Amino acid sequence: MFVPPRFSARIELPAEVDLAESLVFPCRRLLGELAGFLRGL
Repeated sequence: MFVPPRFSARIELPAEVDLAESLVFPCRRLLGELAGFLRGL
């Protein structure tokens, strides 16, 4: 039985986030990593 690989990534934030806009850069980074993972499938 073939088990597909799983994507797992994590970014530790240096402090508590009060504004959603503060998450734009980390989310873009994670999405870039996910895109690279998906390209490699």
